[in-house]
Amino acid sequence: MCCDQINESGLYILISKRILFLFLTIKQLQNTHITTWWYDVCLTAHRTGINQFIKIKIMKKRLFALIPALAMVFLITSCSKDDTPAATPVGTWVGNGQYGTGAGSPAYAFTLTFNTNGTVNIVGNNSTAIDNATGTWQLVQDSVKATYTYTSSSATYTLSGKFSAASNIMAGTIGLSAATSGVGLFSVTRQ
Repeated sequence: MCCDQINESGLYILISKRILFLFLTIKQLQNTHITTWWYDVCLTAHRTGINQFIKIKIMKKRLFALIPALAMVFLITSCSKDDTPAATPVGTWVGNGQYGTGAGSPAYAFTLTFNTNGTVNIVGNNSTAIDNATGTWQLVQDSVKATYTYTSSSATYTLSGKFSAASNIMAGTIGLSAATSGVGLFSVTRQ
């Protein structure tokens, strides 16, 4: 029988049989002084072997109880949620818009409100009238892109601005339809 095929109870029986054999051999030689000494050695070996076997058994149980606890620690720490949410432009941004892209083009008050549901509300105040617009926005890498239509017009505009969580300022361009430039410029600050 090979050693890896012996289970725990089989090992205990094998040790007990060998020690029993030694006891029987000693029983036959009881008349000598060596026999008494050998009997004590065998009895001590028997007790030590069993005690060692029990100690190993207890140590294995403790070790196997510790392994799942360590695994849980690693799983909990590696799968924890990030405390910082992803940076988004959600909120109100106030600043200026500009008709045209050249220097000296007329400017107007410009307010963007990015909502969590992906909608955007825009208010443009050019001193003659307040224009309100609604549309949708999305964050693509480091740029915010919004498509919107003013309530007083059927034209659709698209704006694109650089967004950074580290900065409270967003600047970009405004275009007509799908174009993101050509109509104007804007610069806003997060409120």
